[in-house]
Amino acid sequence: MIQRLYIPEKFTNAEVWQINISSYLNDNNQIEMLLNEEEKRRAKRYIHLADRIRFIKVRSALRTLLGQHLLCSPQDICFEIGAFGKPLLHPKFNSHFKSLFFNVSHSKDYALIALSEKGEVGIDIEYCHASLDIYPLAEIVLTHAEYQSILTSSNPTHLFFRYWVGKESLLKALGLEIGKHLKHIALYPRESEGYDFFIEKPIENLKNKTFSVYQLNVIENYVAALTC
Repeated sequence: MIQRLYIPEKFTNAEVWQINISSYLNDNNQIEMLLNEEEKRRAKRYIHLADRIRFIKVRSALRTLLGQHLLCSPQDICFEIGAFGKPLLHPKFNSHFKSLFFNVSHSKDYALIALSEKGEVGIDIEYCHASLDIYPLAEIVLTHAEYQSILTSSNPTHLFFRYWVGKESLLKALGLEIGKHLKHIALYPRESEGYDFFIEKPIENLKNKTFSVYQLNVIENYVAALTC
């Protein structure tokens, strides 16, 4: 199943689609026909069948949504890869009058696809693993203030992942290496489901750009964020 998520009016330049991977188009042979040869080879490299099926379904959903926007066959869409592995539409699909930007994220049983005609977009979804020991990872990716806040939180796991998705969505929108800059971004989640953020160390791609980061309402036990 695929459904469009509600996002606030301030993000009218973007749309977000949620995919329930287990129930989305169960005829794998049919949906694999949407993939190109490189994507089919990539799918076969996954050791676990579940990972292979997830890749095929999410990529086919992406191609379907892009095809609807570009008014072309999903099979005809071509991609390029950015400096840090972010997929981009081939320039031939963009014009001086209209461009289409996208980003994809998946975790466990769900995936999100963000689309925008106004500028770069980033999205991230994570399953909140209740049994995960978050503190060693938190020391690596969180600022001092963020780390202290999860120590006093009534739900430290949820708050940790809320920080994580906010940072990842912003860095993905910027097209930057995720691991290198996570600790350079300080997030301040707001009760209104948005974030304030502060860049503690200069980030080149952020110059002269204005982004907003928003927490998405997704399925229970998941957290997600959109940046555009």
